[in-house]
Amino acid sequence: MLRVAAILAVLLTTTAATAQQSFHPKTVVDPEEGLPLYKRKFFPPEGYIAPDQQLLAALARVAALPPSAPVVMTRGNGGRLDEHRLLFATYRDTGTKVELRGGCFSACTIITTYVAKENLCIAPGAFLAFHAARVGLDGPINGGATIAMVEAFPPEIRGWIDRHGGVGKLPRDGFWTMYDHELWAIGYPRCK
Repeated sequence: MLRVAAILAVLLTTTAATAQQSFHPKTVVDPEEGLPLYKRKFFPPEGYIAPDQQLLAALARVAALPPSAPVVMTRGNGGRLDEHRLLFATYRDTGTKVELRGGCFSACTIITTYVAKENLCIAPGAFLAFHAARVGLDGPINGGATIAMVEAFPPEIRGWIDRHGGVGKLPRDGFWTMYDHELWAIGYPRCK
């Protein structure tokens, strides 16, 4: 029951934001207005548009799962951080178990921020691929968003990033890849 209530709350909030966006396309909702950049977790890009239908469909699929059914990710593409945050927060809030069975690129990596280790298993061949947060697909690095993203990762992943050069060296293009055996070594369980 708690799972359904949490998902419905997310869907209703998202639907309301989408409806509001249709009437005010230039309106940017910033729940952290006034916070210094290093404390922000939400960085709406210029011309922010509420989460799209694909995200709403993904949330609806989570709502339709039986409570014990895991989400299986065979390829987690990157994209907008705000949309990934919403989806992964839903997994966290509903206790959804996630199986990572392939590559998890870019914004997908923040799943480790939201889904607890015991609810996120790593299959052989799975990996996380990190890069700096950008403004849009081909825009410049968003330093504040990159710092906030890395600071939100679990300590073991922040340590891995630090050992590979630190947040300031994350590439704009290309990836730093954390492989299955490295994730197992820091306590993520192996998928069965």
